[in-house]
Amino acid sequence: MHRLVLFLLVLTAMPAHAAAQSAAAPKTEGDAGYYFLLARHLENTGKMDEAIAALRTAITLEAGSAELRAELAGMYARQNNAVDALNAADEALKIDPANREANRTLGSIYAALSEQKRPIRPGDDPSTYVTRAIAALERAQGPAGADLGVDFTLGRLYARTGQHEKAIASLQKVFEAQPEYSEGGMLLAASQEDAGRLDEATKTIEGTIQNNPTFFRAYPKLIDLYEQQRRWKEAAGAYALARKMNPKADLAGGHAAALLNSGE
Repeated sequence: MHRLVLFLLVLTAMPAHAAAQSAAAPKTEGDAGYYFLLARHLENTGKMDEAIAALRTAITLEAGSAELRAELAGMYARQNNAVDALNAADEALKIDPANREANRTLGSIYAALSEQKRPIRPGDDPSTYVTRAIAALERAQGPAGADLGVDFTLGRLYARTGQHEKAIASLQKVFEAQPEYSEGGMLLAASQEDAGRLDEATKTIEGTIQNNPTFFRAYPKLIDLYEQQRRWKEAAGAYALARKMNPKADLAGGHAAALLNSGE
């Protein structure tokens, strides 16, 4: 079976103690809800085969449920079992095309697969994975509450496809909620730069460094942005900080040029 480590798939299981408490609710063994809760509990205790079997029993008892199939898709995804996760998500979406969890799982998997450029199932065209991922994740967003995992993945996909304004809108949510996540700041700044919004990109990188001063990769980007705007004094200051952060980095020549251009 084809397996792939899925990244940025923020699919969390119910905590084991909560699942155990919920499983004690007054449900009978002939009730799909009983097996659903049992599956959650079994997953959180590491009994994955039993958890899947319980969930499949729930699906048998409630054959028209998209939610149960979406749960199964998420469970497979959490095991890095991309093929079965896709199949279960597809089954859920046949019943309810708007199911958010199934779309979230489907979109996250296609987003991961799009960088592999290999078909995961016979007859698949990997060049369609990005488009499929975007469409599914847009449906997964829903009207309420931000899902930072979806926003970040969508932002990356929008950036890859040149949809810079959409990328900025998605990544801005992530950056505002988690400014300490430096990769989010870097990606947002890159999209802002690609959109010609250099001043905003500069502020984003400045904020990234402020929240994570030891993140060295932000310093060369900040220097580059200052130099593009001919802000030589700020560039010289950024060079000094970068050299202090990493004395082995080859920055002396650039630092000297920035100092000369700033009149120092």
